[in-house]
Amino acid sequence: MNKMVTQLAAMNEKHVEPLLQFFQQSRLEELAVEELAVLENQLLAMMKQKNADIVTDIQQQLKSAA
Repeated sequence: MNKMVTQLAAMNEKHVEPLLQFFQQSRLEELAVEELAVLENQLLAMMKQKNADIVTDIQQQLKSAA
């Protein structure tokens, strides 16, 4: 279980780091509200997909361990 938690944390960190770099380098204050909404929706979709992939991977590991 600790291995899975470690993997989950590492995957999330790897996934989030490029987004943080993007936000630090971009000038978000210059974006329109509509553009920010689109960006937010894209980021949420990416995070949901990544989390779904992680959950599937963990489920497979649990099945293999059982």
